[in-house]
Amino acid sequence: MDRLLGMVADGTAAKILKDPSTQWGSFESLSGRFRFDQVWTDLGEDRLAVNRIHPCPKGFYHPHPWPFAVILLQNSYRMAIGYGEQSPRISMNIEVAAGSSYEMVDPYGWHDVVPIEGPVVSLMLRGPFWPPNTPSTKVLPPLSVSTRDELLALAATQLEGRLKV
Repeated sequence: MDRLLGMVADGTAAKILKDPSTQWGSFESLSGRFRFDQVWTDLGEDRLAVNRIHPCPKGFYHPHPWPFAVILLQNSYRMAIGYGEQSPRISMNIEVAAGSSYEMVDPYGWHDVVPIEGPVVSLMLRGPFWPPNTPSTKVLPPLSVSTRDELLALAATQLEGRLKV
């Protein structure tokens, strides 16, 4: 978390988002009721990503195969949180608003998110995969160049405008 907050505070994150030489990957995930867009670039073993979660009636409860820190840049979501190996009970529900940050640092942490007001845009810094996890081989369709650029510009503007942490 400290690294991500530091990248926001010193302007590094916004510079990376606006740098035309940065190599960006992207995808759009449409899994039934849940739509998720991501633009990302690798920073050594870490990955910096801008995420957009579209409004949905119900979240997708899941663990992550890596540690990560996130800062919400636009709008807010409700997040259910649980802990365990196999689809654990939800132990907490919270609301996370623009400007808030959190991190998930354990492979047994689970969560889901449901946007409250419009699409939620966030900046995420994730670490390397926890063993024995490996990158997925599933290929997702990339975002259009215009959608990718719009999402990067939106995140950079939000960082420069109101998240001087």
